Amino acid sequence: MKTASGQSITLEPGTLEPWWGTFELPLGAVRYFRIGPWALWVERRAREIRVSQKQHSDPLDTSLTVSQIVDNVADEPGITSERYAIEGRSVPIQIEPALADRPVVVRTDEPFHVLADDEATLYLTTPVWIRVSAGEQKKHLFERPCYRPSDTWFGRTTREGELCYAGVTTARLTLDELTLRPGRAVTQVRIVNQARTPLDLDRLNLPTPALSVFAAADHRLWTEPVQITRDSAGAVQGVTIQKQLSQQARDAVRLTDPRNQDQDNLFSRAFKALLG
Repeated sequence: MKTASGQSITLEPGTLEPWWGTFELPLGAVRYFRIGPWALWVERRAREIRVSQKQHSDPLDTSLTVSQIVDNVADEPGITSERYAIEGRSVPIQIEPALADRPVVVRTDEPFHVLADDEATLYLTTPVWIRVSAGEQKKHLFERPCYRPSDTWFGRTTREGELCYAGVTTARLTLDELTLRPGRAVTQVRIVNQARTPLDLDRLNLPTPALSVFAAADHRLWTEPVQITRDSAGAVQGVTIQKQLSQQARDAVRLTDPRNQDQDNLFSRAFKALLG
């Protein structure tokens, strides 16, 4: 992919290419991106950038089109547009992924159990947010979720807890079971159950604001692994973010940093009732 020349890439499911990076936007040009369920048109006009977007209905959409030059914004229902004033004839735009701005509460689609004195490694995916900036100084334009999850409350009571996003997982035990999706990032979650009773895992509060985004050699997006430990008494004793990435995230490079650098404070708020 040659981002500066406007070469377009449309891929079939099962393959990925980087949709993030810097893309030149000369005067009069319209660039089209389709990142899973999210469609974006960026148009350079005299002294302004016009941005149009549409969110499609399938959160697991595998569509991917990168920086395609088109004549016009599509004429179809559900498209919204915004305008941003900016000077310069040719203005580069920057696109990068980020994780959700709240924790994501992931529910299993079927009952899932970790046996006594045993452990399990799960692979979960959550939708990414997309940041768009413009110009040599990377002036922020906007940030949007590739697919906005519904809201949910996570906590023991209506007073103790916090507002999160809701997600559903099939609790995959191997990476090969996950479909390649350009608009989602993979988190490896290791659950260690040291108790004498099984751990019934109905939902898991994933600390997405404390996680970075990495791109592996195959262009799949990853976060740092997370480990959760349940002690012999049945209490959740530790939630740690691992520094070493999963071995499957081969040659991964960091794309964006965590939103929340104060991880201790995040954990004290979000993980008093980590498992539910």
